[in-house]
Amino acid sequence: SGGGAGGLLAGQMSVGTSGLTVTVGNGGGAGSNGQNSAFNTLTSIGGGGGIHGGNGRSGGSGSGGGYPATVIATSISGQGNNGGLGGGWGSAPYYTGGGGGGAGSAGGDGGSTTGGNAGNGIVSNITGTPTYYAVGGPGAHRDDGVNTGGTPGSAAAGGSAVGEDGVANTGNGAGGTAPNVTGKSGGSGIVVIAY
Repeated sequence: SGGGAGGLLAGQMSVGTSGLTVTVGNGGGAGSNGQNSAFNTLTSIGGGGGIHGGNGRSGGSGSGGGYPATVIATSISGQGNNGGLGGGWGSAPYYTGGGGGGAGSAGGDGGSTTGGNAGNGIVSNITGTPTYYAVGGPGAHRDDGVNTGGTPGSAAAGGSAVGEDGVANTGNGAGGTAPNVTGKSGGSGIVVIAY
């Protein structure tokens, strides 16, 4: 299934001039959630790790589920969205993974022959360059890895049985992979401060 994006927090706050802690979490590996990223008193929760079968993992955004997932992987309110469910024709090898949730929308359910859409990320200009952050990973088809792709600006979109890692310093989820292909890693987090 597609990995869930890390939680995204954005806004303004007043802080002192010393003693501020910044933590940048690593992206999750195959089957494990990403680490949290934090600034001062705010913490963005790492994304849910993609799974091989069954229910997805909850996180900042939930990962997609595999077949036959029955419970949606949930997200942290205000940080991300839920993952989609797995699908398929009901017999191997035609199982599909759900898409991981993103900061902008939930992941899509897997169809009969395609993996679920990745959840949208959110574009920000805080660095001076429009960049998509916290994009979910798309689910893959068990047989050949066919999926419906990601969203604009998503380097996490799989598109094949191999899938793709989430881009570093974006919080993007990794794309799903077909069996016998090593699972991919989510993108590491990022903390950007404008003052």
